[in-house]
Amino acid sequence: MNRLISITTLFLTIITASLSFADNGNKTGSELLQNRAESVSFDGKTYHLSWINVDGSNITNEYLIKGYNLENWQSMIASRIYMQARNLKEVLPVYVKSIKPYMANKPEFYKSEHIKSPHVIIEAFLLAPDKSYYEYNLHLFKETPKGVVAYQFAEKLPFKKELDVTDIVKSRGNRLDLLSKMELEFFKK
Repeated sequence: MNRLISITTLFLTIITASLSFADNGNKTGSELLQNRAESVSFDGKTYHLSWINVDGSNITNEYLIKGYNLENWQSMIASRIYMQARNLKEVLPVYVKSIKPYMANKPEFYKSEHIKSPHVIIEAFLLAPDKSYYEYNLHLFKETPKGVVAYQFAEKLPFKKELDVTDIVKSRGNRLDLLSKMELEFFKK
């Protein structure tokens, strides 16, 4: 079965594999999920835990709006923890290198007054390999005592030669604020 996934999920899977130091005993997201009811509110929408991946010491949780799945999602919240990574330099270069071929524009970098630890928020527009859509991403990476944590907001946008980003620009400040205050539990199963 050919599963369409978030472009950044694909790249972060590469990062996870490169940072994984433990034998992973990979299980699929469905095997780990088992009817979770956890949810997160973001920018006026509620996202429900839809996929879990544990790869060695790295955990990924993806949240989707009810009625959507990993094949047809339109917007997503994702949380990742890289428990073996102690600083941003262990994660960011791999991430930036992995998305570079798909960047539709130069990414923007932001900081937040709400976060005291070393961190960066990356805003990037990625173009799907088949050029059928753009993927807008706000991606927060921050250092924590448990490892490097990443929170992501992703939204699919239909491909157009001239992409209108007016609504994205209007929502940017609020979304940056919400992302910088986000604290989610990491579910392993």
